[in-house]
Amino acid sequence: MTTNVQATSTSRPGLVRAYVIVTAILTLLVLIQAILAGRGIAGLGNFLTHGYVGNASFVAGFVAALLAVVSKMPQRQVVLAGIVLLLLFTQTGLGYVARDSVEAAAWHVPLGIITFSLVVLQHVGAISVSKGGKGSSS
Repeated sequence: MTTNVQATSTSRPGLVRAYVIVTAILTLLVLIQAILAGRGIAGLGNFLTHGYVGNASFVAGFVAALLAVVSKMPQRQVVLAGIVLLLLFTQTGLGYVARDSVEAAAWHVPLGIITFSLVVLQHVGAISVSKGGKGSSS
């Protein structure tokens, strides 16, 4: 499928810019979650704030996915935003279940690493599209 990226960037510059900003915020939120989790594991904090930031991350992921669609991002960005949203949904669920399940907690950590990797890829792709590129997965 051929996508006219230049037309996307110029026809909806405000929405594209909003997508870049939201993916930047999402990247920071997921990084902060990792820091808070590490502090919690080390006994230097609790997981309550980690959970609040996780909920905020899910909301940001939802907004990013919505913006990817309405700003007419290239298909690869829309698909990536959908995958990230699915992972954030799964992470949120695992986070709540992990309160009572060591197995859920064990899956929560590697899934967090995968989520962070894809969120960074999503943000880099957003920047590329905003500058007239084709996105992250050419």
